[in-house]
Amino acid sequence: MPKLTKRLIDSLKPADKEYSEWDDELKGFGVRVSPKGAKTFQVYWRVAGRRERKRKVGRYPAMTVDQARKAAFELLSEVERGNDPAVKQDLLRKAETMKELCERFMTEHSIPHNKENTIADNHSMIDRFILPKLGATLAVDVAKMDVRRLHQSCSKTPYQANRLLSLLSKIFNFASDDLLEIRHDWRNPAERVQKFKEEKRRRYLSRDELQAVSQTLNIAETEGLAVAQTVAAIRLLIFTGARHREILTAKWEYVNWERACLSLPDSKTGAKDIPLNGPALAILQGIDKLKDNPYMIVGKFKGTHWEDLSPTWRRIRQRATVMLLEQDDVWGPVIKRHQEETGKTPTLNDLEKIATDKDYKLPGGVTDVRIHDLRHSFASIGVGAGITLHQIGGLMGHTQTQTTARYAHLATDPQQQAAEVIGRQLSDAMGLEQESAEIIQFSKK
Repeated sequence: MPKLTKRLIDSLKPADKEYSEWDDELKGFGVRVSPKGAKTFQVYWRVAGRRERKRKVGRYPAMTVDQARKAAFELLSEVERGNDPAVKQDLLRKAETMKELCERFMTEHSIPHNKENTIADNHSMIDRFILPKLGATLAVDVAKMDVRRLHQSCSKTPYQANRLLSLLSKIFNFASDDLLEIRHDWRNPAERVQKFKEEKRRRYLSRDELQAVSQTLNIAETEGLAVAQTVAAIRLLIFTGARHREILTAKWEYVNWERACLSLPDSKTGAKDIPLNGPALAILQGIDKLKDNPYMIVGKFKGTHWEDLSPTWRRIRQRATVMLLEQDDVWGPVIKRHQEETGKTPTLNDLEKIATDKDYKLPGGVTDVRIHDLRHSFASIGVGAGITLHQIGGLMGHTQTQTTARYAHLATDPQQQAAEVIGRQLSDAMGLEQESAEIIQFSKK
């Protein structure tokens, strides 16, 4: 077998059948000639001394002999190092798309190991964000730029964008061994992508807002704003500080009437007891227990619990906002005039139209309050009443002290308390009349 050169390859003529000429200098490097005269550089090697492998290197004359020899040498060197390119190609053919990988992640990891709420969140983010952008892409081909672009596309909701980034990282870590087998230089593309800055929400219901919500809940059933079980669920959230899924999925068997608590066998932080105060017990006693349904807050179908309080809560907070605006110096007269003209209390949508027409600014009321903020409000009331952060953490089932520490700013300053005590003692000693002072908290604009 002669050394392959340009002159030799040019001299090769087509035959009735395909044939090959091999290089005598680089073992395994050759050129294949088709019956139509097409000439293709190829590499041949054996795996484990028996299995034959062939790989196309390039077409002549688009690729020169020297270029083909160099490519063949690199490929055969990989084989010598134990990295069989044909095996890689076989693996690549079997490589999963992101859609297939996400399905496997949910089936093999998320569903067996995560809690119900996390599973639902994972499903939602995969369906809403990952599959539309990356579903058809091979997982091994997803680059850091792809992940960064997806993350940036959710920049208006930074908290959600960061959770999406964390989920992508978990999915890639789940499949890391498989992806590394296909490509030895593979790295998790979600790693070291900078997260958005998150501002922790500190939204608590004031006493006036709590009163408006309470009054709205009282009239909700009679006006068709909500069904009885959803009203009961929202009241329980207010009086227990529980997470909304803990209430929605609670069964009657969890209620310990003697100890006045809700004993959950599982929650976000594991098994825990939720103490039930007098109002919470009264709410439970007012809920009808169905024989064929184990749940406290029954769902629309037999044997199920209520799934989503969000639609009910949106209606409640809109009506409560109108109630608050009735006490407003500017909007109170507007609402009264509307009632006189129409005979009806305006809805929040009515007031928004009036605000747009007259170029007024409509106060938000409680429209920005999420269901989870009822839990924050429970804690804020407790801190304001002098209950220690340690006790608050116990009531809310916090496993980490820093979680409860977010409420520390609500506690009365102990130095201020000490100054007040000394001030009263000095006034008594000096025979002075004490003047009461009202502490006014200004909201940040």
